[in-house]
Amino acid sequence: MEALNCIEPIDNAFLSFMVCRVRAMATLKKLIIAHKTITQKQKKQILDDLKESIRISPDNKNNYIYYAQALLELNELEEARKALEKVRELDSEEPEAYHWL
Repeated sequence: MEALNCIEPIDNAFLSFMVCRVRAMATLKKLIIAHKTITQKQKKQILDDLKESIRISPDNKNNYIYYAQALLELNELEEARKALEKVRELDSEEPEAYHWL
């Protein structure tokens, strides 16, 4: 009897962008919770990981939401605004975009 395969194979690009996004947000949250000063190297790594998730999946509004939230935490307000504008462009009814703007 043949086993049923109910799980679709995961696309490598999808897996890559999820890893980037999760790693970046986990690092950011850990540093914020610990009230540690974020070094320039850590800031660059966090933002690079999130930018990579956007590069891999540019039409995923959630990538821009996470990027904007990280930018807000890092006090990069103008870049955060641009990311949230992109969220509104992708989904004009997304409440997160309006909440953070």
